[in-house]
Amino acid sequence: CWFSMELLSGGVVKKAKVCQKPTADILRLFKKIVEAVQYAHTNGVLHRDIKPANILLDDAGIPHVADFGIAKLIEDDQETSTISALRHMGTPAYTALELINGDRDQPDARSEIYSLGVLLFELLTGQHPFGKIPKSLTVLRNTLTTETAPPVSSLRTAVSIDLDTFVSKLLSSAPTDRYESCVIVLEELDRLLQNKPIVARRVSAAERAYRWCKTRYITTFASLAGTFVILVLLTQLLISDIQLRDYTLQLESRATQLASINHRLSSSVTSSRLHTVQSMLATDRSHALNLLEDEVAFPPDRRGFSWNLLQQQAAENVIELSGLGGGFERIQQLAFSASAEHLIVCSKPFDVSIVDLQTQQRMCVAEEMRIGSNVVFMPDQKRFLCQNQREEVLLVGLVDGQMTQRFMIDEPIRQKMAVTKDGQFLLGMTIRGSLVRLDLESGEYVKSPELSAEIPVAIWLTPDDQQVHVVRRDAAWEKWNVADLQLIEETDIGFTRTSSQANPAKIRFAAANFQTDFGLCIALAFDDGICIAH
Repeated sequence: CWFSMELLSGGVVKKAKVCQKPTADILRLFKKIVEAVQYAHTNGVLHRDIKPANILLDDAGIPHVADFGIAKLIEDDQETSTISALRHMGTPAYTALELINGDRDQPDARSEIYSLGVLLFELLTGQHPFGKIPKSLTVLRNTLTTETAPPVSSLRTAVSIDLDTFVSKLLSSAPTDRYESCVIVLEELDRLLQNKPIVARRVSAAERAYRWCKTRYITTFASLAGTFVILVLLTQLLISDIQLRDYTLQLESRATQLASINHRLSSSVTSSRLHTVQSMLATDRSHALNLLEDEVAFPPDRRGFSWNLLQQQAAENVIELSGLGGGFERIQQLAFSASAEHLIVCSKPFDVSIVDLQTQQRMCVAEEMRIGSNVVFMPDQKRFLCQNQREEVLLVGLVDGQMTQRFMIDEPIRQKMAVTKDGQFLLGMTIRGSLVRLDLESGEYVKSPELSAEIPVAIWLTPDDQQVHVVRRDAAWEKWNVADLQLIEETDIGFTRTSSQANPAKIRFAAANFQTDFGLCIALAFDDGICIAH
């Protein structure tokens, strides 16, 4: 009887110096061995003597599992005695501890997985996991029981943690700690070859990301490059947006400055033209009227009180109001609205009248007014503020003469009052000398802790509504902070007028103008003349 078999001229794997090859090549070689063993298991056969001497290589270097002399069917249970099992358990150096101990006389796939682990260790390192193999079975049993195989990384460079873990699991002394089948071993080998984390070892998210990047370096590089380009573009867009905003703010600031300059120039031109018209009234009234009606010289939005006054003079329009609505007795105060369409007349005994200069109709406010009180128009020019005999501050509609609000302060406000440009606050000086700030929205008021020493003849707010200036009868000039009602500065206006040595002249009236070319200008009316301070 004879057999015809394939000639494997590559020799046994033990002599091929496989350990000198790259790790990936060794794992691919080992995978083919495991595939062969798995094929045998699938067909119900256990090899029972897997070792380097039984792995033969062909001319192409492909491994073949040989020597099935003591192979056994998995379902064959004829060997029941320990002596019989030991006789047919294969080479002791590659046999699992449970078979050497006789604890399991029927080997299974996990026993052969141990033998595969010893084989892989030798393929990677060139030596047995436990060094020199003792000849005595008792010594071998003690070695396997008390010692643990060293990690592959201690004998070979460039070995990953996963490969160390994989080999250690194959060589576990307890069968339950090994892989259950060659199928799982093959799956783990695929993960190792693809540089993916194995199931036997838990890995962190950071390590998974690193492995993914390492195996897909082209995709990773492209992603990082794309991300970098996007970040550069976003940064450039952000810088451009910031620069654009700064440029826009500069343009807006410049536009505001130009608008302010244009407004001042327009006001100056209009003022100059009004002076020209005024000088023409005495010689050529018709020409003056034509010039006033010219919309190029005097646009409609530039026609204020002065224009209306000159236009009436040029047109020889004189409005006689002395007998209007029964006439006026002892007029104490007059106040024109900004449009010069209405005139507020304060006359004795306690009357306040609203005169419509276009329709020449008079409307009396149904309230006994305090005649000496100052009349202050609200910014919308549709309402004005004054005081009644009961020292209440009244907000009166200019069109219908009806009181819309009443405000009560614990002490009366003296004659002069001022209103902020937003119409929120009224400021005035009480009879005791306190500066009071009345909130026209809530009705609440606050008084200054310091007192003014003399009766005020004029009160006005600076253009930014941050300060209120008070000129007193004794020629003192006070500056107060609107926010906290603190006295900022008190100075003498700078000169003294006297009617006699015994009786110095008192200031009766003062007016301020912030629009002049040289800044703030104050006109002071004394008992015997007028002075200008700036």
